[in-house]
Amino acid sequence: MPVRKNVVSLSAAERAALVTAIKTMKSKPDPDGVAGNLYDKYVLQHSLTMRTASPPNTDPNVCNMAHRGPSFCPWHREFLRRFEQDLGVPLPYWDWAADQASGSPETAPVWGDDLMGPNGDPASDPVTGRPAQAVTKGPFAHDPADPASWSIIQDSGLPADPTVPWLTRNFGGMQPTLPTPQDVTATLGVTPYDNPPWNVGSQGFRNNLEGFIGPGMHNAAHMWVGGSMMPATSPNDPVFFLHHANVDRIWANWQRQWFKSGKDDYLPVSGGPTGHNLTDGMFPWGAPSTPDSVLDTFALGYWYDDAPAPAVSSLNPATGADTGGDTVVITGAGFMGTTAVTFGTTPASAFAVDSDTQITAISPAGTGAVDVTVTTPAGTSPVSQADQFTYTAATGPQVTGISPTSGSSAGGDTIIITGSGFTGATGVSFDGTPASAFTVDSDTQITAISPAGTGIAVDITVTTPAGTSPPSRAGVFTYITPGPLVTGISPTMGSSAGGDTVVITGSGFTGATGVGFDVTSAADMTVDSDTQITAISPAGTGTVDITVTTPDGTSPASSADQFTYM
Repeated sequence: MPVRKNVVSLSAAERAALVTAIKTMKSKPDPDGVAGNLYDKYVLQHSLTMRTASPPNTDPNVCNMAHRGPSFCPWHREFLRRFEQDLGVPLPYWDWAADQASGSPETAPVWGDDLMGPNGDPASDPVTGRPAQAVTKGPFAHDPADPASWSIIQDSGLPADPTVPWLTRNFGGMQPTLPTPQDVTATLGVTPYDNPPWNVGSQGFRNNLEGFIGPGMHNAAHMWVGGSMMPATSPNDPVFFLHHANVDRIWANWQRQWFKSGKDDYLPVSGGPTGHNLTDGMFPWGAPSTPDSVLDTFALGYWYDDAPAPAVSSLNPATGADTGGDTVVITGAGFMGTTAVTFGTTPASAFAVDSDTQITAISPAGTGAVDVTVTTPAGTSPVSQADQFTYTAATGPQVTGISPTSGSSAGGDTIIITGSGFTGATGVSFDGTPASAFTVDSDTQITAISPAGTGIAVDITVTTPAGTSPPSRAGVFTYITPGPLVTGISPTMGSSAGGDTVVITGSGFTGATGVGFDVTSAADMTVDSDTQITAISPAGTGTVDITVTTPDGTSPASSADQFTYM
């Protein structure tokens, strides 16, 4: 996977390879027929995109297909990706903020004669036709006597450029300074990505980075270089690509800083100008080149040399069962783009990247003490004491309580089982009969649905890969056969001759076959509901218990059911 390096860290061989690759593109034909050679295709493509308004028939200076709108970042990422593929060598970046901080940006390594070449000469030469500010040294200086020397081109859709074919630069002429490291930090802190009206007037990270608001950033660097970097044909200057690699790097770092925070999302998803919505085809390539297709540099096959390698700083818990299945929270840094989490040499059973600083993993089976490592395209975390995970012999589950402790013999009751070692539970049993359903709420709690059973006490047990919990008094569940229960009568007194209407309340009355006043059956009865019966008292004397009989039994006598004859 290509690593895009800071231009100052390139070796002499890498600098030479970069210059050769750029100049070679000028000698290769453009397979698309856009320009006279492969390099110039990118010059004209950029210029055409800047001249194409979005929406159509509006002002491109308000929003065009690649600038002054949300797709500024993804469009240039795709543009650079295609250029890098044709270039054939990794594209470095020019960190202009670091050069500004050095105090002498005009003499920074990027302007060396073995790279981009220096500033332009302020003097013109009427003999050769050389304009003021033309670059006269380095690999990209134009020489009228050498047809192989670097030449810039004119876009026929723009006003004539009198400096063509000379590459020109005018350091500090239009913009006295480059953005500073403090400007970069401030820009990285801006959220969200973009806002309506999705154009040159929008507030958000994109417009701060592009430079129409805030410290100038991208625009300021173009203006500081000046000359050929100013018009829409700015890729005429090869430093354009190093500059935009740096802009892309800043976006990548913003994406990392706000990763999985809910603030890193590309906007707009829809409702924005043509070519700027999340799944819009970007001009001039069209789908599948959309903003959505370029959001992940790792997935695109490259990363920047300042992307931190992953590092693990702690595990919670740091121990777990040798059978695996424990949830382990890994904290550290550089987790964006994680491709693997391993416990020793064994991959985690599963993992999710929660943020750039946290991963939640499920431990695989293992033994002893192992190092938990995280791998991204930027490398694998180094082993340390902080990443050690110790496997312990799995202890079987234990049931320490249930609630409620009784339920209907018909089943269907919700039972909360408490205890320990429930992670990975594969079964819950009521004396050999599987629960109708169960959910492992945590390592210490399971919610189960009781199956049907008989009117006896049974042991509830839990089974995991580590074993089955032993029966105990704490796990005893009693099935209760449902029957009628009288909880009140009205009135509580009546004539000894009988004939009084008595309303009986309680439960379990469905299917009642009889109502007794002690041993004497009611003269008549009607089951109004499962909780109410209307009966006609028979003749009698003294105080009696009114009972209700159903197929499930007869209600027990109690003070609540007593009826007195007068």
